[in-house]
Amino acid sequence: MGVGQAGTLSDAQAISGLHAAKAVFLVNVKNPDALYHVVKVIELTRKQLEQQKVAPHFIVVFIGPDVAFLTKDRRGMVPRHFKWVA
Repeated sequence: MGVGQAGTLSDAQAISGLHAAKAVFLVNVKNPDALYHVVKVIELTRKQLEQQKVAPHFIVVFIGPDVAFLTKDRRGMVPRHFKWVA
């Protein structure tokens, strides 16, 4: 990332000329707080690309224990994580 005129980081030069961006995110997180953070970062990345007129094409793959946070099925979950269930 380059530095813009105001001294802030900018990826404009890196994505100059792009009309679309493809990414695959492989998510393997055991902690619901960390999973929430990862999902928010993916969302922020999407928004930033769209603001720069680049169409994001993302695939998000959840593996491991974090899959349990995407379902209402609570089998095998620790009770303190129940609030995170979809």
